[in-house]
Amino acid sequence: MQKYHDASILVVLPAYNEQDNIAGVIDKVRTSTMTHDILVVDDGSTDSTQTVALDKGVEVIR
Repeated sequence: MQKYHDASILVVLPAYNEQDNIAGVIDKVRTSTMTHDILVVDDGSTDSTQTVALDKGVEVIR
């Protein structure tokens, strides 16, 4: 099996009203994979999920 040291991974995190959890999830993903990109897909949250994710430096689409 070949190893791809330069491979990049996009982790997509679906979220809805996860302001209390999203920062921890982002941190866990960053420490457990060779992730280069994280994308949070915010499904119209009415809380601060989007703001928290943006503050962690990830891309967010809504």
